[in-house]
Amino acid sequence: MSKLPELPHRPHDFYRIESRFIEFKPAADYPRPVKVHYKVAGEGKPLILVHGLMTSAYSFRYVISPLAKSFRVYVPDLIGAGLSGKPADFNYSIRRIGEFISRFLQELKLEKPIVIGNSLGGLYVLSLALDHPEQVNRLVVIHCPGFPMFRLKALGFLLKISPLVRAYRAFTLRFAHQFVRNSIFYQDKNMLSEEEVKEYGRLFSSPEGAVAFTHILKESLDSKASAELISRLTKMKEEGKKFPFPVLLMFTDKDRLVPAEFGDRFHEIIPGSRLEKFSNTSHFIHVERPEETVELIRKFSEVTD
Repeated sequence: MSKLPELPHRPHDFYRIESRFIEFKPAADYPRPVKVHYKVAGEGKPLILVHGLMTSAYSFRYVISPLAKSFRVYVPDLIGAGLSGKPADFNYSIRRIGEFISRFLQELKLEKPIVIGNSLGGLYVLSLALDHPEQVNRLVVIHCPGFPMFRLKALGFLLKISPLVRAYRAFTLRFAHQFVRNSIFYQDKNMLSEEEVKEYGRLFSSPEGAVAFTHILKESLDSKASAELISRLTKMKEEGKKFPFPVLLMFTDKDRLVPAEFGDRFHEIIPGSRLEKFSNTSHFIHVERPEETVELIRKFSEVTD
């Protein structure tokens, strides 16, 4: 296995952007206080960036400052990720993480921000939009899963076998560097660096993180939960309804993680949505094509209903 460069070949200012922490007080879903970390930058209309599986706020390192020229940008580490708390007894289902984002918006008193989610974060923000449309100004979904995928069904079956789950946790703890490195795919293979691997590898620096990760795999990637979300979207279409705000879908034509045709399928069941297709990029469009991502979001923020 070739050695990775220590730093990304494209510089960024992620570590210089202000970090803050808030604490969620105990509630029905939070039997104990939960610490939540987030980055914040800029002034203007609020905009929130939601990362996906195994990543963190770091995933948006190339777009935070450019977006901050036009917006007040908030980038949380979701519960179970980054520097945020990783409770083992939290329900990491799509709908509950959607509620977590809703509470994050309430705690920071953010009124109707532009909400953007990548990958699994896309499902979380779709769930937020369905349950709390009054909290959203407009929605951007970047290459998210949701429709049936054989490997996710197989994974769900395996995660029901306790000895396999324990072995998987032990593997991620022992071989975190290799596991993370082999889980990140870019069209441009020069994008990956030791910095990124170490950043995402912090999830597996403790048993608590490894436990949270397997809970996320089991609960957020549950095929029944995804089917429920798709069913809710489909029902809205069948009833002639649509989101009370604009929706932008960003998908690439090649992705090793999520089939490219999912963009067309989401576009079909979300009436009024706009689909932008990219070529020669990966699941992480905002990492490989940050300038185009930022420009699209800026123009989309000006769209009238």
